Amino acid sequence: MNNELRFTTKTAYKMSHINLVTKEFNVIKSLQNYDKLTKYLPQNIKINKNILSYKFIKGEVAGKYLEDFGFKSGFFTREKFNEFIDFHYNLSQIKNRNLKTQAQLYSYEYIFNELTYYKKHNPDIISAKQWQQVFEKLKQNQDIFNDKNLVLSHFDLYPENVLITKESFKIIDWEGFALLPSAFIPAFFLLMFWREKIWRDYSIKRFYIKDKLFEKSFATIVVMLSVRFIYQIKAYSQINDTNKQALRWFYSNLDTYINQDEIIVEDIRFLITKQLISRLVNANNLGKYLEHKVYEKSFSNVLIFIKTSKGQYTLKLFNPQKTLPDYDNEIQIINHLRKSHLPVYNIIKGQTFEKGQTLQIELFGYNHMYYFAKHLRGEEVDRHTFSINHVTEMGKILAQIHSLGVVHGDFSKRNIIFLDNKVTGVLDLEYSKFVSKNSKAYVDDLAHSLVLLLISYSASYIPFQTRIDTFLGSYFSQGPSSLVGRTLNSFGNLLVFHAKNEREKYKNLNPQGDMKKYDKIVEFISRFDLKS
Repeated sequence: MNNELRFTTKTAYKMSHINLVTKEFNVIKSLQNYDKLTKYLPQNIKINKNILSYKFIKGEVAGKYLEDFGFKSGFFTREKFNEFIDFHYNLSQIKNRNLKTQAQLYSYEYIFNELTYYKKHNPDIISAKQWQQVFEKLKQNQDIFNDKNLVLSHFDLYPENVLITKESFKIIDWEGFALLPSAFIPAFFLLMFWREKIWRDYSIKRFYIKDKLFEKSFATIVVMLSVRFIYQIKAYSQINDTNKQALRWFYSNLDTYINQDEIIVEDIRFLITKQLISRLVNANNLGKYLEHKVYEKSFSNVLIFIKTSKGQYTLKLFNPQKTLPDYDNEIQIINHLRKSHLPVYNIIKGQTFEKGQTLQIELFGYNHMYYFAKHLRGEEVDRHTFSINHVTEMGKILAQIHSLGVVHGDFSKRNIIFLDNKVTGVLDLEYSKFVSKNSKAYVDDLAHSLVLLLISYSASYIPFQTRIDTFLGSYFSQGPSSLVGRTLNSFGNLLVFHAKNEREKYKNLNPQGDMKKYDKIVEFISRFDLKS
């Protein structure tokens, strides 16, 4: 079969003021003139007697690659998802008048009628007070539907309209093509990808415009779509554990945005702009902004590489949940280790960090503490370059940290950078703390560090026993045995505890994930003999 045919009965079209087959044909043909879009559209499209056909697309609907309403990692990767978001963004930037005349209008009346239908057929999905608040919010924000705020969109963005192919993806079913508020798409994806935080944040970043109309539009559309998603599950779906989790997310966003008109974003990795960085650079007299890069692998806090006319810096923006004592503790430990020439951040001069003082900035509804440091050269090693030499260096550096009365708390591969096989940076000291010489925390930190070393995928080809022997040999060669020697009898139990704890953390974050690697590590640790 060379072509995939799409049919729609003539009866369906009698209920519409336009022929949707003709509309879809014209829309796709017009969009194929745009280089940034054509790759992702059906090809060889034809229309004959109200039947639309196009070259057969060898692929599967995205729904097959969905797990708990979020795209599975692997086939539809982050890179492909970025292309997916870019496609919708590039579509929204088209100003073609002819295309706009073919698009239906996602208007105030459209949403009002949609909500009225939901309330009539399933009024109990939200409370009477919430129904009142929803309609009031819509009425109060009618200006989000003005012409300047409307952009072109596929509109029907559900996964059945995305075909995943070997090379990339194709977007099908264009009869819903519409003009709608620019914030509709990130609002839709905020709800659709409730399990995929990175993708939600990236879609907001791609469309984000720093003005009140966009934020008000985003908040209003989130409320309206939350009601739609709740209705769809309540009315048509069998309520299972996954749907219950999704409903909690939809209700949570409904509650969050029903009384506010600004975007509240705690994880700001994908909302960092040149303008924001320039403002911070200027405020701290660091020269003229040249470029920056956000480290996407940073999780709780945000790390940003910045190049200015005066040099290269790292900006650390703290998670808003972090407290002033957390901030003070990290600054003190960095300065303490720095005095002994350990490879940690050199916080730039001019920033005074007396206890209880902090640099902070308000971003997207939250206060973020921050500091600037001179950039540390080096990289996290990957699976192709990680070697036993790196394990040796890691053992040495942990021993040096312990000898200075500090435990790291998260001494893993991702928090250590190398240059020419030497450690040039120990990062992420937010879980570090000062401890006494007699503390059992040293051996606990050592056991945790070894478990994290086993979990590391980059070192997976190195046998477990080899990694442990090499790490411990390197660690004790630095002379910290007096710190841990008296508590080594509990070392095996600590290894088992941390191995099981890391497995449980992974399971909680990835309920459907492959636990084989963690099970293998727990099994090995349970049989571990320190004497070996």
